Amino acid sequence: MKYFIVLLTFIIGCKYHGTDTGNASPNPVAITSDYASENIKQNICFKLMICNSTSHFDECMEKGNEALEFASKLGLPDEYNALTLGKIIEAEQLGNIVANKEVVGECTSDIQALSCNDMGLLEAYDIGLTNPYQNMNLVLLPICMNVF
Repeated sequence: MKYFIVLLTFIIGCKYHGTDTGNASPNPVAITSDYASENIKQNICFKLMICNSTSHFDECMEKGNEALEFASKLGLPDEYNALTLGKIIEAEQLGNIVANKEVVGECTSDIQALSCNDMGLLEAYDIGLTNPYQNMNLVLLPICMNVF
């Protein structure tokens, strides 16, 4: 009985609190958005959650909106460089920018395929910063430069 309780405690702990090497991988989630920039943010947040036990999807989705340096990595013109990711998403929702849907698929597939040991992924989430997600742009790969 004692071993059963220890095993049960371990299983519950991993299921609800993640593991030291990253969160327990939940069932695959359909990440769909009508907007490329939102879809990319969702994929980055999901990957960060999988690879970092202290990263939380909802927090990433909220604080990721404040992240900078996405414009050039997504192929946007210079006038967008000062915008946060949230403002880029808003510009896309308003129709001011239009994504190349094929490239979005390639970009998000490459993000999903990253190893948790990838340097950009390791540096994208930093709990020592006021906003631990401010460097999430480091996950973007060269293919993503053709999204817009």
